[in-house]
Amino acid sequence: MNLTRMLKIILCTITVTLFLSGCWDSVDIEDKTIDTIISYDKNDHGYVFYGQIISFASNQQNKGGGGPSQGLQSLVVKSEGKTFTEAREKLDAQVSRQMFLGAAQVAIIGERAAKDGIEEYLKRVRSGFDYRKTLDVVITNENIEDILNYKDILEPSSGFAISSTIRAAVSNGKSYRFMMADMLEKMSSPNDCYLLHMITLNSGITLDGYAVMNHGKMKGTTPPDEGDGIIILKVKKPALDMIVPTSHGDVTVRVRKLKEKITPLLSEGKIEFNIHLEFNAQVLYTSQKVAFTQQISQEVNSNLDGQIKALIEKTINTSQRFESDYLDFYDSLRIKYPQEVKKMDWEKEFPQADFQVSVSSVLAVTNTVDYYIE
Repeated sequence: MNLTRMLKIILCTITVTLFLSGCWDSVDIEDKTIDTIISYDKNDHGYVFYGQIISFASNQQNKGGGGPSQGLQSLVVKSEGKTFTEAREKLDAQVSRQMFLGAAQVAIIGERAAKDGIEEYLKRVRSGFDYRKTLDVVITNENIEDILNYKDILEPSSGFAISSTIRAAVSNGKSYRFMMADMLEKMSSPNDCYLLHMITLNSGITLDGYAVMNHGKMKGTTPPDEGDGIIILKVKKPALDMIVPTSHGDVTVRVRKLKEKITPLLSEGKIEFNIHLEFNAQVLYTSQKVAFTQQISQEVNSNLDGQIKALIEKTINTSQRFESDYLDFYDSLRIKYPQEVKKMDWEKEFPQADFQVSVSSVLAVTNTVDYYIE
């Protein structure tokens, strides 16, 4: 993505934002400082704010020797303060023009700040008209300055790189999008628990699991081996490649969810959820050449069903251990038992709930050089 494309995207974002918020009393965009990434963290002295700002600067002369040309300049700015407000005001004071946040693609929050709590930041976003409610929010334990200064070969800034990485994962059925608007909605819910993407700089911007958020505070991170379980339960149309061990070697299959049914039951104060999942599984390849008889197909089906069932159960157990219903079982219970749920303390009830998981899959096998149907 070149600077011209970036300029078009930013200008379109700004135009839409101004139309939605009303622009009769707005300041001309040329008289504002545009912040493309909102980020902050905490240190031993208080809060640290970072901004990746751009400006439309006029060069002395364009390449053709004519009048001044307009280019795009970016700069990382940093400020510190004992309080959230002080650090934010110091950041604003470093730029000569009013800060415009409507073009921000992503908000990056340091892990230390996330563990301390981000509710003050969320309330500031909720009360501010120029914050985009559709921006992505991520957590990192990396040095935020390193992320802001990262240069991607395909994207003009690290903010665009992060958003593009998330969109690609969502498009491929590998993750789901949880935006600022969703976080603000959760603030008013009895189940104020959710997951945010963790990012690292590992040969580039990389999604690295999820941070568990409960009432605006980070309680920890999900285990790496439960990522597929979260995707199965949170993504509408997940697409996962799974390795299934059999007596004839490993079989790699592509799994797609066809149906999900969650049935909550409330009886004598006890809460139970029956979860039924149906999948289509396409054989991709095998570790050794094998003839797929009906018996082997049944073995693959049985082992795959057991593997998915164990994964889902482990993923749910982890959420109960965190005492955080970030998988959103609360919603199905509230819909079926609205009056009873009003009287519950869901944060205390959720870890005690029982879950029964059943899985069924249909295996699709076609002839290839690695295996064949017998």
